[in-house]
Amino acid sequence: MRGLVAFLESKGCDQIVSVLSDAKCSINNTGDYAYYRGGKTYNAYATIVTFEIPSEDFAITVKKLSADDKKTIKETCQELMPKETGLEITSIAFKPLIGEPDTAIVEGPKPFIKFVNYETDDALLNEHIKEINKTYRAECYTATFMLCRKVLENLIIHSIIKKKYPDKSKEHREKYYDFANNRNLDFSVLLSNLRRSSAEFAPDNKLVDRICQLADGFKEDANEMTHSLYHIATKKELDDKGFQNILVLIKRLEQELDKPKTA
Repeated sequence: MRGLVAFLESKGCDQIVSVLSDAKCSINNTGDYAYYRGGKTYNAYATIVTFEIPSEDFAITVKKLSADDKKTIKETCQELMPKETGLEITSIAFKPLIGEPDTAIVEGPKPFIKFVNYETDDALLNEHIKEINKTYRAECYTATFMLCRKVLENLIIHSIIKKKYPDKSKEHREKYYDFANNRNLDFSVLLSNLRRSSAEFAPDNKLVDRICQLADGFKEDANEMTHSLYHIATKKELDDKGFQNILVLIKRLEQELDKPKTA
């Protein structure tokens, strides 16, 4: 909640911040899939964010929020928890807070903390890194976990495998592409293929082995978080995965692969 309020404050949404600054919020998975307008389903559950607002006159306080304000709140929630995490914010709701407000919120927003740093000229990858830091700051750790895995998958394909095997032969493309289903290989298969090919990266084969070893931590856990209602990531669980360290190692390997080949 602190992250949401801070993010809205950074956007200059003073009216919304005045209403939500002492509020609590809960995220409720409906158990039903969210839908496109054509009837196609997302691979995400419809989710409701409920704000509990402390006020002696709840109705008057909520009336301060215009339709545009509520739309902004919903879109900001969607930005902090994108549908790729398996939960799509489909609506928001308001109700009076029973009891004392959360004093941790009254203290004000935390300074912005970057969970991860990664320098790249790739605009799309930069946006994903920004999303990782936003969700981590907002304490949406399951969302952060899923985005970390997504970034790892793409770095392994584009920054490692494609650089090592730049030609378009089927033998090389099979290391990352599933021809039968016309899509990239599952993360577990991708890691397995990279691990089996590590000797071909000599003298950097140990570096490849270490990347695979650390990336394994995002394989099974991320699968479970996607499909299990009972696995909600914690800050400690995410911190212990050493995501920043993995990115440092990938960057090191990428630099080695970029060096001119000697005869």
